[in-house]
Amino acid sequence: MSEKILGKPERLAEEALKGVEKELRARLEEVKEGALKIIDTAFEEAMKEAEQRITRILSDAEEKLKAEQAALEAELRLRLARIRGEWIDRVLREVEQRISGFLDTKEYEEALERLVVQAVAQIEGDEVIVEANERDVARVKEIIERLRDPEAVRRLAGEKGLEVSVEAVASKNIRLDEKPAPILGGIRARTPDSRMVVDYSLDLILAQIARDMRATIARMLFGGEQ
Repeated sequence: MSEKILGKPERLAEEALKGVEKELRARLEEVKEGALKIIDTAFEEAMKEAEQRITRILSDAEEKLKAEQAALEAELRLRLARIRGEWIDRVLREVEQRISGFLDTKEYEEALERLVVQAVAQIEGDEVIVEANERDVARVKEIIERLRDPEAVRRLAGEKGLEVSVEAVASKNIRLDEKPAPILGGIRARTPDSRMVVDYSLDLILAQIARDMRATIARMLFGGEQ
């Protein structure tokens, strides 16, 4: 006896395929969601890494920029200080040149007399050695010769308005150093052992001017800028 199949085989196949398709779609959706999650996670991680790299690059660039800026500012300050120093030195050289011109005047000869008298009076001891530059040796020698006479010392002190003891000058053995001193002008006086020195050289005066007047000259040239 043969069996009979009711219905259409095609219908059964369709129903079977629908079940399979539904299952496949569900699995595909799961795979898709998983893939999307993986992609999203990877993207976020990639973005974070990129952001961190960019932040590091920007930070490094900023630090480098700051370092270069600081170096440039330091270099500019040094250049400015050097330029200002050069201008101040020009002014001081002009002062020196004008003082050099003063060495040929009658006023300078009179100043030499005052300097010798004052320096000798300050040296303690019976013997004083006076130093002068090569151009002033003859002048200073004449002054020393005059100082051997107490009356000449008294007269010179009175004429120059010097408050010195005549005895403190005329009683001393004053002699000129045979070796000219390497000074611009003025004189130096000392004891034979050089334990006591009175420096009235123009070099010392110029050094004091340079030390004391640099700030004033800077203000005159550059105003209130530092």
